[in-house]
Amino acid sequence: MSPTVLAGLPASELSARIAAGDVSSLEVVEAHLERIEALNPQLNALVVQRYSAARAEAMDADARQKRGEPLGPLHGVPGTIKEALDLAGTPATAGLTTRAQTLA
Repeated sequence: MSPTVLAGLPASELSARIAAGDVSSLEVVEAHLERIEALNPQLNALVVQRYSAARAEAMDADARQKRGEPLGPLHGVPGTIKEALDLAGTPATAGLTTRAQTLA
C-alpha cells in the first residue's frame, strides 16, 4: 500500500490493520510524515515537528505489540496536538508571539 493511501485511511482502519499485523506503527508514522513533508510547506499546519519522537513512540508501540501487551483502541495510530494545548517540552504559546520561548 502506498504511503499516500496509508496516510489517508481512517484511524479505525489503521488501528485494525496495526492490530492484525498487516502494517506496523512505524510504517504508519512514516507514511504520515511523508504526507506532512509534502503538504505542510503550503499549509503550515504543523508548527512543531516531533518526527524523532513520533518514530521512537511508534517503535515502542510495535515492540509492545510484539511482546503481546494489551493494545488500546488507537494503539499505534499517530495524531497531532493543537499548539494551544500543553505538551511537555513543546512550545506553549497559546498563539501569542510573546510566549514564543515558553515551554510546557
